[in-house]
Amino acid sequence: MSVTHSLPLRAVFRVWRELTLPDDFEDSVVEGHPHLFRLVSDPAKPNTHILHLIADQATEDFTLAVEGPPGQVRLQTAVSAGVQAGQGISEEG
Repeated sequence: MSVTHSLPLRAVFRVWRELTLPDDFEDSVVEGHPHLFRLVSDPAKPNTHILHLIADQATEDFTLAVEGPPGQVRLQTAVSAGVQAGQGISEEG
């Protein structure tokens, strides 16, 4: 994730398996959690979407962590007003 809390969606598509995301992560994770993610078109590049991590500085603190045994990477996002540290994001919310 960049300093702007955004990255091209195609970057996630390249590593979705390594991040242990579900096959339908764009629907189940991104669209299923509009309070955490926003997907917008990139006006500079046709047919390109940018994934934004939404943070309300007044209510949420984000802590990003990558952990796992060698050869396995797991990305976690801890949100003080939602997902607890060490807990994944499920389809149920």
